[in-house]
Amino acid sequence: MRRRLFTAAATMGIAATLGAAPAPAEAWEMHSLGAISTGVAVEINRVRAERGLARLRQATPLRRAAEQHVYEMAVLGFFSHASANRPSLAARLAAFYPWRGFRTWNVGETLLWWQPPLSADAVVRLWLNSPEHRRQLLDPRFREVGVDAVELSGAGGVFKGRRVLLVAAEYGVRH
Repeated sequence: MRRRLFTAAATMGIAATLGAAPAPAEAWEMHSLGAISTGVAVEINRVRAERGLARLRQATPLRRAAEQHVYEMAVLGFFSHASANRPSLAARLAAFYPWRGFRTWNVGETLLWWQPPLSADAVVRLWLNSPEHRRQLLDPRFREVGVDAVELSGAGGVFKGRRVLLVAAEYGVRH
């Protein structure tokens, strides 16, 4: 079976269009992969520590943003930093990780979809092999992270009914 890597990396303000119709709910299944989510966060911190960068604290607001985004992409069958109801990555993340009341606020995101199986360290290695993703993952400004991973079977839109692993890592700093 030929595997394809689909990834995306963005910083605050990057947006893309949607355009995929949702798959009928009864036509597909989605399973949360908590071990992959946790493993990706651990692996990100291992890689950052090897390079003398600060480890990222797991932040509930960023994890919730990642959960919501992978769910929305799965249900609507799209793969993008934008969402159905937010005009940009920044607007989407601000709904979970507000900037008001902070002098500094910065966010970023890495996304991946791949035909499983794929381990947490393989996800991070794939991101490190892409200059855009590497910049996000190793950005010294970031202090927090939230990760979610799901496996889809039969999802529509860009997933075309394939069995896929979908991962979102949200990065942030505010103070």
